[in-house]
Amino acid sequence: MSSVAPSLEKATIASAAVVIPQTQSAIIQVPASGIPVRVMEGPSDWLTPTLQIVVAIFSAAASAAAIIWQMRKQSEQAEQQHRKAVKADLRLDAYRDFQHVYAPLTQTWVPSAGLTAVRTAVGIAVEQLRRTGHQLPVLERTDQFMQHVNGYRDKALALIFFIERYESLLPGFDIFRTAISAALRDVGQLLLPVQDTLLKWLPMEHPQSTTTAHQFLSIPVITEAAQVEINAALAPLDIALGRLTCWTVDLSVDIQNTLLGHYAEQKVKQRVASDQTFFTVTAASEQRARLDALFAAMPWGRASGTHE
Repeated sequence: MSSVAPSLEKATIASAAVVIPQTQSAIIQVPASGIPVRVMEGPSDWLTPTLQIVVAIFSAAASAAAIIWQMRKQSEQAEQQHRKAVKADLRLDAYRDFQHVYAPLTQTWVPSAGLTAVRTAVGIAVEQLRRTGHQLPVLERTDQFMQHVNGYRDKALALIFFIERYESLLPGFDIFRTAISAALRDVGQLLLPVQDTLLKWLPMEHPQSTTTAHQFLSIPVITEAAQVEINAALAPLDIALGRLTCWTVDLSVDIQNTLLGHYAEQKVKQRVASDQTFFTVTAASEQRARLDALFAAMPWGRASGTHE
């Protein structure tokens, strides 16, 4: 009997051990026999907490990714808003700068009025000579006229510098640089013959005279033939200065619509040229080819061989 009991105990222990593959074991005390028995844990006992950990990790990672994406999105939006604000400030600064450059061109000498004044003075002198046989010296002077024209040229030239300064902010506005350059070229070419004609027929004052009796170096008698000669010399200059004036006005219109378009309730209407000698210039891309061809056909375009 004593040899059978240990065998039964071993068999009991052997039969009590249930092997489950790929599990973790734990030692417990069986109350009935007091014999330590190895009981195996099934996968269901530890798999659920593991899955929970994995899910928690992925959830945390997804939340972190969402937060990072949201922060990046907010950063991009803030950057876009900053760029818009900076661009708006640049536009306002550019417009103020333009007004500073453009105002002197419109507030001083007006070419059309200056040319009209010379023609009118000459016409009055001719009529006076016809009716009375003599004429008083006309009020217009060559040096004053030339100073006005040269001052006007310098102020228009400042607009070219403005366009170049804000070229990145004003795409397509190089067409106005071409327009102003072409007009200035024509004015410059015409000034010398105009000056020679006016010196020939307008009174010339003595620069150091202090008395009325010796006020003039010369007082030419302006005849009808002289009037024809003066008008012929002024006519092409009138066109060149007229173009310069019209094209700077066109520049002003496009500047306002481009730089202030986001703030203004309506756009400024473009000038409509009834005479195509003074055709309208615009930065609109659909008009570029036509305008390039027109400027290329002008003396400036032919002289340079290319247009900017």
